Amino acid sequence: MKLTKPYPKIYVLGGHKLSTTYIKHLCQAKKEALIDFDQLFYIDPADNPFCKIDSPNSGEHIKANYTQGLANIFINSEPEELKNMWLIPDHTAPHVLFKLFLDWLYVMQYQFEVLPFTQDLKLPYQKTLPSGVCAISYATWTCPLECEEPDTCPGISNTRTWDFGAFLKDQDFNGIDSTHFFSCEQIAYGVCGIPLSLIKSEFDRLFKDIKEDHTFLVGTHSKCHGIIGIARMTKQIQNNI
Repeated sequence: MKLTKPYPKIYVLGGHKLSTTYIKHLCQAKKEALIDFDQLFYIDPADNPFCKIDSPNSGEHIKANYTQGLANIFINSEPEELKNMWLIPDHTAPHVLFKLFLDWLYVMQYQFEVLPFTQDLKLPYQKTLPSGVCAISYATWTCPLECEEPDTCPGISNTRTWDFGAFLKDQDFNGIDSTHFFSCEQIAYGVCGIPLSLIKSEFDRLFKDIKEDHTFLVGTHSKCHGIIGIARMTKQIQNNI
């Protein structure tokens, strides 16, 4: 996917070795005019993450954990600015956007409980983790971390016939009042991104309709892999200001 307009800011989750590889790929893609951006940041709570040592001039370090760093971006950015910002997820991390939604709701004085995902989606791989979050995949083999998800899957040397974007959209989830999905779109060299404006709009949609006992699902996915989290609102502690 070639970005057809400049995106002033790209935010990468993590400054570890894999995230540094993503950062290098993005910088190389910019040199080759595949993408364009003005600023590149990486969010990492460490004082001296791997990227800062290995590639000190590749991006600007934001010292914060993932959800804190993202929350600050949304607080300090206008809606029009968010349209021109992309998030590069950390595929080795827990369900960051689910945690971000829960953190936002907590700040807004809502109480909730995380529910384990138990519905059988009849996929080749599905595992609910101790946290209740569920990992799903069409692959039963180990995929390269920088896979570009080509039409011909290198894992089977044959045409890829699946796409979580279509599957999850059409899925009937039991007992769920609202679903909020984030597709990781290929940008360049296997690096995937999510528009920050989509994250904000999906949370606004959840917050607009939320009430006691509202059960919602947040999912992040590529064409081949995904992660799902479910929570149920229990009560609002006090009136929001």
